[in-house]
Amino acid sequence: MSTGAPVRERFLLNRAAVEQGKPMVDSAMYELEAQLTTFLPGQGPCLTCLYPGDPPGWRRQFPVFGAVSSMIGSLAAMEAIKVLTGLGEPLVGRLLVADLRDMSFRTIKLQRKPALLVCRDHQ
Repeated sequence: MSTGAPVRERFLLNRAAVEQGKPMVDSAMYELEAQLTTFLPGQGPCLTCLYPGDPPGWRRQFPVFGAVSSMIGSLAAMEAIKVLTGLGEPLVGRLLVADLRDMSFRTIKLQRKPALLVCRDHQ
């Protein structure tokens, strides 16, 4: 499957954030599922560490439910507030996965992969 423009955009943003040492809050959604994480260059993994190859299923398509985008957008805003203020603990090194079909939330531990191109080039 070809990754297409949305994937390139996210990876270009990731590279720019790492190169500039800027935090990046990343969220995604499709149907009733959403995911969220925060990348802090040098303190945890980046998007390339999470998806070193062609991510399966990344594409712009419908359906997109307003309630799901509202929920993940609010959580992403909270992540940005935590990063900017130092309050709480951002999702650095963790991926929040939400399935609103059954209202389940879980976090997955992420590992930094310094051998991969983006992290390797900007240690």
